Amino acid sequence: MSVKIIVDSASDIKVSFAEQQNIGFAPLRTILAGTEYRDGIDIVPDEFFEKLEANKEVARTSQVNVSEFAAMFEEAVRAGDDVIVITISSGLS
Repeated sequence: MSVKIIVDSASDIKVSFAEQQNIGFAPLRTILAGTEYRDGIDIVPDEFFEKLEANKEVARTSQVNVSEFAAMFEEAVRAGDDVIVITISSGLS
């Protein structure tokens, strides 16, 4: 049995690093100008700030979908792993 670490994108861990280290990566969502982006996958910080400035619109964010986390947990459990999840706190969100 091993331990599977799962983080959300608020951790600032890059997807490539998560993949190399076998860390589960769950992206937060950002909605800007009517388009939804997966943080760290569809958009990176520099692109976000460029789009934010160009659109002059307030961005909205959304937490990770519960079903996404559930699928990651189920996969880890099927593999016989224990799971540690590190996410953004409600106080920082």
